[in-house]
Amino acid sequence: MVERIEQIVTLFEQKRISRRQLVGALLAAAAVPSAVVEAEAPMLDGSVVNHVTMFVTDLQRSRAFYERLVGATVMYDGGRFYDMRLSGGTSFISIVQSATPRIDHLCIGIPNFDTDQAEAMVRKEFPESRAAATSSQPGAPPITWRSVNLRDPDGNAIQLGDSKFQLNGKH
Repeated sequence: MVERIEQIVTLFEQKRISRRQLVGALLAAAAVPSAVVEAEAPMLDGSVVNHVTMFVTDLQRSRAFYERLVGATVMYDGGRFYDMRLSGGTSFISIVQSATPRIDHLCIGIPNFDTDQAEAMVRKEFPESRAAATSSQPGAPPITWRSVNLRDPDGNAIQLGDSKFQLNGKH
């Protein structure tokens, strides 16, 4: 914006515009937003929607629906839930038996994900997000994949994990 104002003043000094034109041009220059400020680099490289977890009222009906609709295949049968891989191999759908159908959360996949670093970064930048890294319960076997769970500004549940998070069918 400074450059534009200098150009306008130079035109006035060269007597190429009148005082009235100078004032009008300066007001217009000040009123117009300056060039779009380049956005800050993202904190994390969210490259893929890793999975979406949905609660469904009829697990078998939903399994058949997603198999027929998009060719999803069961990669993990948890009894009361299925993880179903989508064709292409980098995303899956989790369907969970529940009395109340809803979308529970989505997981964004990040290459070379560092759980502890991501948790610290999100907590610092977005303290209201309630970011918390997953961890094993005392006495339980260690979990294969760690992630960070948080809430977006509207309260939607978001999970951050490695772009290959749980694609081996293990939790």
